[in-house]
Amino acid sequence: MWRSLTSSPTSLHPTTSDSSASGPTGAGRRVTLSKGPPVVTNGLLSKIGPAFLLTAIVIAGVAAFDRTGSEGAADALGLDQHVDEGRLEPDERVNLWENRVNEDPDDVISRTLLADSIVAAAQESGDHPRIERAEDEVEVVLAAQPEYFTARVLEATIKLARHDASTGLKLTEDLLEDAPDEPAVHLTMGDAHVELGDYQAAEAAFAAAGDLEDSAPMLARRARLGLLTGDDSAIDLALQAAEAARGGTRTEHAWYHVLTANVAARLGEADIATEAASNALELSPEWPYAQAAAGKADLATGDLDGAQEWYEAAVATLPEPDWLGALADIAQVQGRDTDAAELRATAVEGADPLLDRRALVHLLVDQGDDLERALSLAVADADIRGGTETHNALARAALASGELELAVEHADRALAFGSKEPAVLFTAGEVAMADGRSGEGRELLAQALEIDPRFDVIDADVAKSVLGREVE
Repeated sequence: MWRSLTSSPTSLHPTTSDSSASGPTGAGRRVTLSKGPPVVTNGLLSKIGPAFLLTAIVIAGVAAFDRTGSEGAADALGLDQHVDEGRLEPDERVNLWENRVNEDPDDVISRTLLADSIVAAAQESGDHPRIERAEDEVEVVLAAQPEYFTARVLEATIKLARHDASTGLKLTEDLLEDAPDEPAVHLTMGDAHVELGDYQAAEAAFAAAGDLEDSAPMLARRARLGLLTGDDSAIDLALQAAEAARGGTRTEHAWYHVLTANVAARLGEADIATEAASNALELSPEWPYAQAAAGKADLATGDLDGAQEWYEAAVATLPEPDWLGALADIAQVQGRDTDAAELRATAVEGADPLLDRRALVHLLVDQGDDLERALSLAVADADIRGGTETHNALARAALASGELELAVEHADRALAFGSKEPAVLFTAGEVAMADGRSGEGRELLAQALEIDPRFDVIDADVAKSVLGREVE
C-alpha cells in the first residue's frame, strides 16, 4: 500500500568558508552546501517511504575534511590523497573528526564537523539513532560557543530531521536575523516550511537562496516540492539534480538517482524509474537504498518477482518498515497471507514511532489489527507537521477507523495542495465514495489509474474492480 514520501527532502550541511578559522565567530561566517544526500530518516532514504529514502528530510553532508573550503586545508590535514576522489565517505569522516576531538575536546570546529559526519553516516547506513549523538555533540558546541553560526545551522537541520519542524523553523528565523543573505539558511527555512505543509512559504524561501538555484540540493528540494504539489516538472528537476550531483562520493551521487527513481515511480513513469534505479545500482550496488529503488521500479513495471528479490536484498541489510511493507503487499497479492502478516508485524515492531510515524500509520491500516493506534499516530503527526502526505495518511487512518467526517476533511486537505500522485487521488476517491459522492469518487479513481494503472500492487486492482475494469 502507499507509503509516505520519506521522507523528507533534502537538506544541507553547513561548513565554514573562512580560511583563517582558528575558532568560530558569529554571523560573519558563511556556510556552503556540499553535494551530499538529504536526511534519510527511516525509509527519505526512506521517510520518504518506499518512495523516498529521504526522511524526510533534511541534511546533506559537509566536506568534513575541509574546515576552510580550500584544498590547502585538506593537505594540511594529511588528506591530499582524497582531494582527487572528491570526498571521504561518511564513516571515514566520522573517524577523522572523532580522532581530532579526542586530541582536543575543546576544538568546537572539529566537534561540529564530527556531528555533521555522524548525521551523514546515519543517513547512508540507515542507523538513524546515531543522529541523537550528533545532536548531543552540537549541544556541547553551542554550550561553549552559543553564537557559532555553523553549529546553529546544523542544530536547526537536525531538529527538522527529527520532525521537530516548529523548533527548526524558530531556530532558522533566529539565524536569518543574524545572516539575512545566507543562502543555506533560506534553504533550511524552506525545509521547515515543507515539513509544516506551508508549500508557498517553502517556495519563497528556496527562491531567496538564488545563488544555489542550479545546485543538486536545491534541485532535489524543488523536485520533492513538485511531487507534493502536482508540479509537472518534478521528474525533470530530479533528473537535473542527479546530473548536478556528479563529483561527490559514489553513494551521494547514487542518492540523487534513488530520488529520481522514487519520484518517477510515484508518478507512473516506470521507464524513468527503472533507468534511475539502474544508475544508482551501478554507482553503489550493495547500498540498500539503491536496491529498494530497483524494487520499487520493478513494482512500477509489474515485475513482482524482481521487486521481491530487490526488496529482500535491501531488508537483509536494513529492515526499513516501508520495504518490509512492500514485501508484505507482494506476498498478499501472491496469496501468501501468512507471510504478509508476518512481514507487517515485523515492520510494525521495528518502526520508530517518531521517525517512522507516517509509514507506521500506513502499515497499521494495512494490518487492520490496531486501527486505534493508527489513528492516534496520524493525529499526532498532523499536530506537528502538515502537507500532502500528512493529510493523506490521516485520511486513510480515519476512513479505516470509521471516522468519516475526519477522513473527508483530511482527504480534501491533501487534494488541495494539487498533488497528482495516484495514491493520493485513490485515498480521496475512496473517501468520497464512502461519503456518498460516488461520481466524484469514481472520477478520482479513474484519474489515478489514468496516471498509472499499476500505482499500487493492491490499491490499483481495487480501483479497477470498483470501476468495472479488468484486474491484472
